[in-house]
Amino acid sequence: MKKTRKQNSGSNNVNGIKKGIIAAVSVAAVFCAAFAGVGAYANGLDTIYPNVSMDGADIGGMTVAEAADSLIAHNIGTDEDRELKIYLPAGCKLAVSAKDAGCYLSAPDAAVYAFN
Repeated sequence: MKKTRKQNSGSNNVNGIKKGIIAAVSVAAVFCAAFAGVGAYANGLDTIYPNVSMDGADIGGMTVAEAADSLIAHNIGTDEDRELKIYLPAGCKLAVSAKDAGCYLSAPDAAVYAFN
């Protein structure tokens, strides 16, 4: 009579789990490397990201100088200052300038802000 060994099915199950974990980690590493590569590529560009617009002026894909010229052509950031006027009951009027509120950007400053 021949004696046969029973294979341990628990050992096969553990090996399958290990292979699955290794595969999942490998796929995650590839995705992380791809994400880092795309980020490094985008960081090296000297243009504003695509699909960026300011007050209706499309500045995506432009350099900072081109974006500033486009904003000036669209009359954005060319005023010295803008003012918000608020009319309250009893005849009270409140006026706040954009510079006082810290919200004013000239066209070149706005283009740099969009680039960064």
